[in-house]
Amino acid sequence: MTVNLILVMNRTHARLFEQTRRNESMRVVKEWDNPEGRMKAGELLTDSAGKDMNPRVEFGGNPQTGPHSVKEEFLRRFCSEVIGYIDHGRTGEQFDNLTLVAEPGTLGVIRRALGAQLESMVTTSISKDLCQFNDREVAQYLGSVKSY
Repeated sequence: MTVNLILVMNRTHARLFEQTRRNESMRVVKEWDNPEGRMKAGELLTDSAGKDMNPRVEFGGNPQTGPHSVKEEFLRRFCSEVIGYIDHGRTGEQFDNLTLVAEPGTLGVIRRALGAQLESMVTTSISKDLCQFNDREVAQYLGSVKSY
């Protein structure tokens, strides 16, 4: 039996669905919330006295990614947490395929967080924010997408 995982994600929320057959219903496996995704950069950076630090401070990146903002750093950490959970399932051979559905900026961060083995399991990527949809609406939308 083929098991497909579907990740629906944006900066503030992620849901992981499991589907055993394409036309069967999907069930939620896990959900994550990222309250930092709703915060302004100035709220994310404060010093020990509670004073605002410069929200334009850039974190040093590696040569491949370059520097990035504090909001991008929090998004990268959130994506790493979610992808780490999915990768753990990959090593346990708990699924066969992975579908990614995320807002455009988040989809890029997710793709950079994937390891080579997990990336090879991605069968479909959809650049759309479906986090505001309920589970039934997500399933209906995915059912209408031919590449899914």
